[in-house]
Amino acid sequence: MGADVQVWTANTPSRKIAGVSSIRLDGEVIPAIQRQLEKAVDHARDQHLRYQELFEFAPDGYVITDRFGLILEANQAAASLLHCHKQFLKGKPFAFFFDSDSRHAFYRQLAQDALARRESYSREARLRQTRSKQKEVLLMVTLLFTESNQSCTLRWMLRDISHFRQVEQALRTQKHFADSLVEAAQALILLVDSGGRILRSNPFVHHNYGYTISELQYASWCDLLIAPTDQLAARNFLLETLRLGSAQDKALSLLNRDGQHRSVIWSARTLDSIADSETVVLLGYDVTELQKAQEQVAQVERLADVGRTATVITHECRNVLQRIQACVSILSYRLQDRSEDLEVLNQLQRAQDDLSHFFEDIRSFASPLVLKRQVCNLAEIWREVWMNLAPLHDGRQTELLERIDGVDLWCMADHFRLRQVFRNLLENALNAGKEAVNIEICCSNTNGDGRSALQISVRDNGPGFTSEQRRRVFEPFYTTKVHGTGLGLNICRRIIEAHGGQINISDGPGPGAEIIITLPRSES
Repeated sequence: MGADVQVWTANTPSRKIAGVSSIRLDGEVIPAIQRQLEKAVDHARDQHLRYQELFEFAPDGYVITDRFGLILEANQAAASLLHCHKQFLKGKPFAFFFDSDSRHAFYRQLAQDALARRESYSREARLRQTRSKQKEVLLMVTLLFTESNQSCTLRWMLRDISHFRQVEQALRTQKHFADSLVEAAQALILLVDSGGRILRSNPFVHHNYGYTISELQYASWCDLLIAPTDQLAARNFLLETLRLGSAQDKALSLLNRDGQHRSVIWSARTLDSIADSETVVLLGYDVTELQKAQEQVAQVERLADVGRTATVITHECRNVLQRIQACVSILSYRLQDRSEDLEVLNQLQRAQDDLSHFFEDIRSFASPLVLKRQVCNLAEIWREVWMNLAPLHDGRQTELLERIDGVDLWCMADHFRLRQVFRNLLENALNAGKEAVNIEICCSNTNGDGRSALQISVRDNGPGFTSEQRRRVFEPFYTTKVHGTGLGLNICRRIIEAHGGQINISDGPGPGAEIIITLPRSES
């Protein structure tokens, strides 16, 4: 149809007719044109049917309305979405099929589009409730104006997005559930990248270990939270998780904001990549209190063993002590006129009495102390102890300084028990000092539980206590000495608390260790 038809007749010169192939005819021009037109009509009809089928059986709904929103035409998918037979849609207001909120928005938008002459846009809408579940659709509209711009038609595409909204809601619900678990979990939960940088942390970490969100964000998990002694093991643990996909039951010591050590059992698992970077979720259970409970059970068992062993030793040594006592009594009778020898004998008697007391202490270590209170002068007690410790400080540069400042040092207390306390404290100070040892005892008046009391400070110039020692120094059987029993300071605490007082390790500045005792002056 793109060539010209050249027509020849007897009386007319030749001429070209547009749209007809070049044909030499003798009076048959009209039939040839008619055949070409019929062929064009058939082709146009085929094209129309083809597009009509595409329109009719498209998976998305298509609706054509006038500028007032009246439906001119709709396909089968649109009829199914609108829950109305196709033949009944024509002439109905399109907005009738939306819920009330979407209906008002539909008319407002229609008026704005007519004024603004916007060609196309999209928005979401909710269809009117039917027997089935309410549906949400994505509306995409195209405005087509006539050449005179006097009228227009609107072509609407409706895509059912209810399933996507349900999936989104389900994902939001799952996310809320997961977030709630993370927020309420009584465990450490950290999300780190492949380099160990913290991407997210749960409130348990902030509330229990003192770190703020900003301090943790993008900080190195190993460098910030893990104790230096375990940092290499922590990095290997992370690498193992990245290589195998998971790892568990790794004990690593955690440092809180104050520098205290906490025992944590860690598990880890890789997650799907986020922003092209592999991530790992770390789950840590703080077992510090559990370990303390286990240690306490072990201590109770050791105390029971000590009690049983001490009972046997005391039973076997009772006869020996009785023989010693008999010999001391005989010598005391024979040396009545020899005062110097009698004084040595008296010291032997006191040592024998102390030994009997010590055996009794070990045997009844787990039992409450029974005090024998009397009027005591504290200065006389620690001076007596210092003199008895002469073998430890003779030949060494040692000094015991007293800063009493006129304080009354008389109180109602158990003389023997307080000698135990000062002996332990002074002996520890002498053992801690390597060269010149300076020990300072300071006393002042104070109040304890509303009662008049004495505060006694014993400070040395030794190496002092580490944070770990300061935390555990009063525990039974805890010792840093090679040959120590670990009972000395625990006995001190039991004696002072039996008097109604307190004994603590000072955490103030300065060299050496300082023990502070608060001792009531009277029993009540």
